[in-house]
Amino acid sequence: LERCNQCFAELQKVKQSLSSLL
Repeated sequence: LERCNQCFAELQKVKQSLSSLL
C-alpha cells in the first residue's frame, strides 16, 4: 500500500503540472 501511495502522490504531482500548463 505504501508504494501505491507514492505512485498516487506522483500522479497528483503530474496532474498539477499539467493543469498549471493549461
